[in-house]
Amino acid sequence: MLDLRPSAGTAGPPSDTDSDAARLGRAFIDALVTCDFDRLESLLAPDVRFRALTPRSFREASTAAGARAIVEGWFSGTDERVLLGSRVEYFVDRLALGYRIELTEDGERRVVEQHVAAAVEGDQCSDLALVCSGFRPLGAAPHGDDRPAGSRGITPAARLDGTGLSCATLTPAISTAIRGLDVGAVLEIVTDDPEAEEGLRSWTRLTGNELVAADAGPGPTRRFTIRRSPRDATVTTMKGAN
Repeated sequence: MLDLRPSAGTAGPPSDTDSDAARLGRAFIDALVTCDFDRLESLLAPDVRFRALTPRSFREASTAAGARAIVEGWFSGTDERVLLGSRVEYFVDRLALGYRIELTEDGERRVVEQHVAAAVEGDQCSDLALVCSGFRPLGAAPHGDDRPAGSRGITPAARLDGTGLSCATLTPAISTAIRGLDVGAVLEIVTDDPEAEEGLRSWTRLTGNELVAADAGPGPTRRFTIRRSPRDATVTTMKGAN
């Protein structure tokens, strides 16, 4: 799984082309989060080659309008979209994007992760391949009620799946998610990072938020609940916190 970083940047030797491509990648992600489909279409070449693989289907389009229609069909019925993390970089001759978005669909909170490889010509994507996780319900619990014992009876306002993220990338994602909550609301975090508890205790001391509970989950996973405090002063990095 990719490390999804809220502060995205390019990889490889710096150049004007890389900088332009990085801006194009960030604009693409921003257009998805804001559902600005006119802008999204403008980022695609008129004769773009577009392929998308989802858990249920494989879709193709050969025009920017056709690609827009596919993406708009996924996101247009959603609300309250929050970017949990993203990655923008160059891989050899392709622009590589990864992003995770939490959203509401049909009244239910869900999360979607997508990965994109695109060829760039000028300021547009000319060839784009996308893999989508599908919109996964945050309330799904395949192992029953395995929330931390201290948090049972508390209904989280949001849930962050941090599986595969290290402390350095998990805490920025938590910062982003918790800033979208009301004071007193609870965020539930699932992670498999063995150092997560130490990092989260340091992070909550720094930001003034409250670590409500920490408990083991199925396998190597752990679950934590954090309550947003009126004293919240979230930071975007854990450098120097450990």
